[in-house]
Amino acid sequence: MDVSKKSGSNQLKPHEHPAQLTRMSLNDNKAGMQGLDKEKINKIIMDNTVGSRFYKNEQKREQQVNSRIQKMKEKLNSFTSNQIMTAKQHADEILLEVENQRDLSRTIIHIDMDAFYAAVEERDRPELKQKPMAVGGMDMLSTSNYVARKYGVRAAMPGFIAKKLCPNLIIVPTNFDKYREVSKETQEIFSEYDENFCGMSLDEAFLDITDHLQKRILYDQEERTFNYHPTLAPTTTSGDANDKKTSETFAFSAEEVAKEIRFRIHQKTLLTASAGIAANTMLAKIGSDLNKPNGQTFFVPNRDEIMKFIKDFPVRKVNGIGKVTEQLFSSLGVKKCGDIYEMRAELMLLFSATSCSFFFRMCLGCSSNILEPDGERKSISTERTFSTISDCDELFAKLDELCHSLAVDMKKQNLQGKTLTLKTKNVDFQLHTRSKTINVPMTNYQTIFPVAQELLKQEILNANNKLSLRLMGVGLSKLETATTSAQTSILKFFAGNTKPQSSDKTVSPQTSCSRDHEWSDHEPCDDNHKNGDPVNQKDMKNELIQVETSKTDTETFPCPACGTEQFKTTALLNQHLDACLSSDKTFQQPEIKSSSNSTQTSTSPCKTAISNLTNSNSSVMLDETTYSCPICCASFQSSKTTLYQFNNHVDSCLSQSTIRDILKEENGEPFKKRSLANHNNNENLSKRRKLLSKGDGIEKFFVQL
Repeated sequence: MDVSKKSGSNQLKPHEHPAQLTRMSLNDNKAGMQGLDKEKINKIIMDNTVGSRFYKNEQKREQQVNSRIQKMKEKLNSFTSNQIMTAKQHADEILLEVENQRDLSRTIIHIDMDAFYAAVEERDRPELKQKPMAVGGMDMLSTSNYVARKYGVRAAMPGFIAKKLCPNLIIVPTNFDKYREVSKETQEIFSEYDENFCGMSLDEAFLDITDHLQKRILYDQEERTFNYHPTLAPTTTSGDANDKKTSETFAFSAEEVAKEIRFRIHQKTLLTASAGIAANTMLAKIGSDLNKPNGQTFFVPNRDEIMKFIKDFPVRKVNGIGKVTEQLFSSLGVKKCGDIYEMRAELMLLFSATSCSFFFRMCLGCSSNILEPDGERKSISTERTFSTISDCDELFAKLDELCHSLAVDMKKQNLQGKTLTLKTKNVDFQLHTRSKTINVPMTNYQTIFPVAQELLKQEILNANNKLSLRLMGVGLSKLETATTSAQTSILKFFAGNTKPQSSDKTVSPQTSCSRDHEWSDHEPCDDNHKNGDPVNQKDMKNELIQVETSKTDTETFPCPACGTEQFKTTALLNQHLDACLSSDKTFQQPEIKSSSNSTQTSTSPCKTAISNLTNSNSSVMLDETTYSCPICCASFQSSKTTLYQFNNHVDSCLSQSTIRDILKEENGEPFKKRSLANHNNNENLSKRRKLLSKGDGIEKFFVQL
C-alpha cells in the first residue's frame, strides 16, 4: 500500500516528533513523488533511524547548519540602514549586468533519461515493471522506479530506510557496464544534432540545436522520418490490430526536434527520455524535469514569459541549490526565486559575491547558453559507495579498482594531473579527504596507484589500523592535456648509460576522447577488474615493480650510489636506493619474468604497506656516523637525521635543476648553492670540485643536457 496523502490523517506532525531533523525530511522534488503523505514518511524515517550512526551524523550536521543560521541572523541584525542601502545598490548593478547579458538567440535542449538505471533493469527484466524496485544497495540507492517513488523511496536514500518505507522493495545491484552501453547508444543520436553536445553524465546531456535548426529547413521528408521499433509500433486509425504504423515524420521547430530525439531514443533503446527546450541551460534543465516521465517543456524565448514563470518557481528545484542552502534561504524567508530579488540587499551582505551572482541569475532566469565540454576542467574523479569494508586488504583492492577506473577516464579525456585526492567516508558517515601534489604529472595507473596507496596507508594509520569505510573515491586535479612525450623522470638523466631500446618500440600518442565517453563513472581496464576480482595478495612494492617489469624490455642503468645495474623502472630504482643508502643487505632484486610466469607471494599487502609507511616515518636513525649524499656530497649527522629525511634529500638532489647547476659549475659558471641541513657548504663544494677535477663526478651517470 502506498502512502499517497489521505484526508483526515492523524499522524504526528514533523515538529511534534522529538527526533525530527529537517535534513532528514523527505525531499519530494523528484519526479513521481508529488502528493505523498510526507508526515507519515518522515515519521517512518525517524522511527527507524534514531540512534543509528546515520542519524547521529545527520544530527551533527543539522546542528552545524543551525549554528550557521543563528550567526547569520545575528549578523543581519547588526547591519545599519546605510549598509543595507549600499548593498541594495550594488545588487542592482549586478542584476543590471546580468540582464544585459541575457541572450535569447540560441536554442538549448536538455535530455534526461527517465529513472535511467531502473529503466534499464526493467527493460531487461520485464517482471520488475509493476513492482517497487530500486538500483543500488542497502547502504545507498542510485535511483528507484516510479512505483517505488509512491512509497517515498528515492535516489540518495540509504537502502535500509527504503526497506522500512517499502518492505516489498526489490533492490537490484548496479551494473555500470550495461548502463554505459545504453548511454553510448543515446549519445550516438545526440551527436547527429550537435556534434559538440555536452554529456553531463550517463543519463543526461545538453545539446545546442541552433545550427541544426538552420540546416533542418532544407531537410526533405525522408530525412525527418524514422521507423518504429516492431514492438512499439501503434495501430493505425483503421482499427485493424494488424495494421500498424511503420514510421513517424517530424516537422521543423525546436519542439519537433526534441520529440524526434526522444522518439529515436525510445525506438533504439526501448527507454523513454524527457526534454527541456529553452534559450539557456538553466531553464532547459528545469524544463526536462517538469513533465517527467516521457514528456517535454518548451520555454518561449521571451523575457516577460520567462520572468512570469521563474518568479514563483521554488528555489529548491533549481539545479545547484542543495538542502543546506535551502535551509539558509528558508531562515531568511526565501522560498521562491522571486524572493531572491526582494532580499537582494541582505543576500549581498551575507553571502559571497560568487554565490550572489548565481542567485541573481536564478531570479532572472538567465544563465549561460554556451556549451563548453572541452573548456578548462578543474578535476576528474571516480568514487564508489559500498557495504562497510574493514579488512585492510579489501580496502587496498577497492583502491586498486578505483585507480584503474580513474586511469581509464584520464586516457579517454587525454588528461594528466599533479594533485591526487583520496576521499573516504567511514561508518560514522564522516567524510575525509587527503591530497598529495607531486612535481611530475600522473598519467596512468602506474603513476596514480603508488600515490593513492600512500594516502590510504596514512588514513589507516590515523585510524590506528582500524579503518572501516563505506565510500572511497580518488580524484585528480591541477590538470593539463596529456602530451605524447615520455613522462619526465630520473630515467631521462640515465639515458646515456641505458641499453638501447628496440627500434620497433614507439610511444603511441594519446588521443582525446569523443564526447560520448566523457563520463566520471567507472570502467575497469582489464578483465580481472571488470569482473570485480580483488588485487593479487602480494607485497605492495613487488607488485608495483612487477607491473613495470612485465614488459619484455629489460633496459638497465647504474645506481648513482653503488654503480650496480638495475631495471629501468622508477619503482625498482627507488627501492634499491632505499636499500643501498641504508646499507640494507636484505634487498633482493626480483627475477626478470614475463607477466604470465610471474609468481606471487603470500605476504599481506596491507601489513607490508602499513609496515613500510610506519618505518619510513619512524625515528629510526642512520648508523652513528656522518653520511654524505652521493649526489651533492652534503653531510648529514646520523644523530639528527632519519633515513626518511635522508632519502627525501636524495630524491631532491636527483632533479634536473641540480644536475644543470653542477654542469654549469664545471663550465666555469657560478654554482647556485642549495640549502642543505647539517653540513659545511665550503667543504662540500670542495668535494664536488675534487670529483669534477678527477673526471669521475656525477656527470658520468648522465648525458649532456
